[in-house]
Formats: sequence, structure tokens, C-alpha cells
Amino acid sequence: MSAAEPCALADLPVDESVLVYPGGATGCLDGSPYAFQVVRGDERKLWFNFEEGGACWDALSSAARLCTQSVDGGYALGAGLFDRARADNPLRAHTLVTALYCSGDAFVSNNKTQPWRAANGAVARQAGQQNVMATIAWARAQPALAAPLDSLYVAGQSAGALGAQAWSAALLALFPAAA
Repeated sequence: MSAAEPCALADLPVDESVLVYPGGATGCLDGSPYAFQVVRGDERKLWFNFEEGGACWDALSSAARLCTQSVDGGYALGAGLFDRARADNPLRAHTLVTALYCSGDAFVSNNKTQPWRAANGAVARQAGQQNVMATIAWARAQPALAAPLDSLYVAGQSAGALGAQAWSAALLALFPAAA
């Protein structure tokens, strides 16, 4: 993502997974770049999802790889709520924006450089807050998503469930419902 390439939602293919790398202050625990996942659907319906991935709080938990430390490519479409072909899936038509997990901090650390190392030997930096803020900023910059929505669904799994709880009030305020 850049000024020359904003990765506009309107330009993305429908029902295909796309990774967006926002740059800036974002990043993963192991020093690799952060990305979020977008699957374009109905632009009046937003599913803001937080990926799972464990937690790392010290050198031992990091070395044992108790958390995801780099972006893994996002969710594969086709299973459960990610099955967009199933008629009984209530989220099949939503635009999916997933804050991918790579910071080991349940999406809440504020750009904290840790005194320990990531599993790859890099200085551990937890920037979950910056990652989510960049993901939200991109979504808010999309004209259809910035307008009052017909539906907003906020979810997360495992560490992502903690992120969903931490960010749900902000998301509800930033993405208002249509009257």
C-alpha cells in the first residue's frame, strides 16, 4: 500500500483473498512486514475479524513459538464461516477484513520493543495496536465502508477473541449502522 497504490476496495476482485501491506509503524514480532487480509463482498456489510495465534510474553514463549510471529497468508476460503458458497452462511456476502496476527500481543501492545528475541533471532517488537489501527484506517478510507453499514460483525478466535473484545467498542463507533 502506498500513495500511488492505495489498494482501494473497489479495485479488488470479489470473493478473492488479497493481502494488503500498509507499511508505516506496523510490523510483526520477528521484524517481518505486517499485512491484513481483505475479501471483497457486499460493501455495505463488514465482517471485521481478528486472527488467532497464541501469545508470547518472554524469550521462552517466543522460542517455543507459542505465538504466530509473522504473517501466514490469512484464512483460506472454503470452510465454516469462510465458506462463501454455502447458502446457510450468514456472513457469505460480507466484505471480510481480517487483522492478521503476528505480534504475539493479542492486538494491544503499543509498539513495544521487548528485551528478548523472536524465534528467528530478531529483536522482538510488539506492534499489535499499530497493526489494527492501520487496518482500521484502510477500511475507513473506503467510501462504501465509511458510510453507515447495513451490517457489522466483529469476531476473533483465540488471541483474536481478545483483540475483538479490546477493539469492538472502537469499531462500533467508527463503523456506524444505517438508520
